Amino acid sequence: MKLNDLTGSEKKLDCIPYFAFRDLAKDPFIILYTSGTCGQPKGVVHSNRSTLASFASLIGNGLGSSPGFSMLAYTIGHASGSTHVLLALLTGRSFALFRDPTLDDLLQAVQELRIASLSLVPHHAIAFANGEHETKYDLTSLKVIVYTGTKYPRHLIENIKNKFKDIIMVNGYGTTECVGSIGAPQPPLVKPGVFESDSIGTAYPGSEFKIVHLDSGKALPPFHEGEICMRGAPCFIAYLNRPEETAEAIDHDGWYHSGDIGYVDEYGDCFVTDRIKELIKFRHWTIIPAEIELFLHSHKAVGAVCVIGVPHIIDGSHLRAYVELREYYSNTEAIEQELINLVARK
Repeated sequence: MKLNDLTGSEKKLDCIPYFAFRDLAKDPFIILYTSGTCGQPKGVVHSNRSTLASFASLIGNGLGSSPGFSMLAYTIGHASGSTHVLLALLTGRSFALFRDPTLDDLLQAVQELRIASLSLVPHHAIAFANGEHETKYDLTSLKVIVYTGTKYPRHLIENIKNKFKDIIMVNGYGTTECVGSIGAPQPPLVKPGVFESDSIGTAYPGSEFKIVHLDSGKALPPFHEGEICMRGAPCFIAYLNRPEETAEAIDHDGWYHSGDIGYVDEYGDCFVTDRIKELIKFRHWTIIPAEIELFLHSHKAVGAVCVIGVPHIIDGSHLRAYVELREYYSNTEAIEQELINLVARK
């Protein structure tokens, strides 16, 4: 049938002939590439169904639900950037676009465009927590701050929260394999003893979390650490042209094994503690470097920490911490000894 055949007002068709119906769950829609932090970047194939399911959950959770300005500082080719662009088309939002922005660039846009939601990567979050940017810019339009990319020391988040009493802090966790995320925090969390930004939230309707033992693969009860697994409509179809890696990532019951370590509490809220690939083996112990990093962050002089494993012929690995002090601490030898003593006591 030619296009001209469709121009007559009396023409009626049973279906549009140019779009054959296919299986929405298997029909590829978009290929997103992983960041490559765990090996070579892989093409993550998403279907129409997984993409639509993710967007339905995000919009239902309030992201992009009303017209206005947001900011897009992510790489558009990655999951976060592609998701935000497509959400803009669905919801009628406008974006302030950036190329490698500084924190001041972002805050200037918040002031000028009255942006309500701000996403912070680690180096921006640290600068925002330790600086006095709130005195330089009018940030009264901000309602939500989303922080992503790593596990943040609580004191950094508390510093920001103390500056902006009414702002909701959201721990933005997601994977390319789930077009961003299959869960989100439901603030404010009112559970005793839980800081509102600790949790990555509960699973969206139609999606599931479970925690499995690192060795046996058996499901674990609440408060037991293991690998975080996800299942639901937002999960990807396959890695492009990598059937073996696909089979390793998605088990026979449809669970995607994220490679992240965490636990769930009795309410179903999920907490991320580290990455499996970052675990360090010392003799017969499995060490989670993030636990040591967060502990060292408790010292007032510490600005940033990275703990790694150094190969050892007998013990497997020994631990080494790289520590960056805050600018106003100059006596590095004294602080070094304080940190050694602090760790020794634990």
